[in-house]
Amino acid sequence: MKRSHRLAAWVLALASGSSLVTTAEARPPAGSSFTYQGEVKNASVPLNASADFEFRLFDAVSGGSQVGPTLNASSVNVVNGRFAVQLDFGFSAFTGDARWIEISVRSPSGSGAFST
Repeated sequence: MKRSHRLAAWVLALASGSSLVTTAEARPPAGSSFTYQGEVKNASVPLNASADFEFRLFDAVSGGSQVGPTLNASSVNVVNGRFAVQLDFGFSAFTGDARWIEISVRSPSGSGAFST
């Protein structure tokens, strides 16, 4: 493109209010927290009760190592077997490699042993 044509394009861009230079929009970084939704049954019957949950993240389907902390969610309301909790294993738990979550539950909340 000739110099005079480039100058004309620049003048046209300025006159029309547009810019030849684009800027990135500032956005806050994404967090490491996410919502997990699941379903729990007791003897094939959807649970309708308060329950306690433990969540562990692993680097393999079986025989792997735990990644990050064990997260606890107490007194979670389970309706028709369905529940939702907010989890945050931290940024270092998710490095691009596959992860598997192990969930243990006990109900009623606050009593008995956890079942995986």
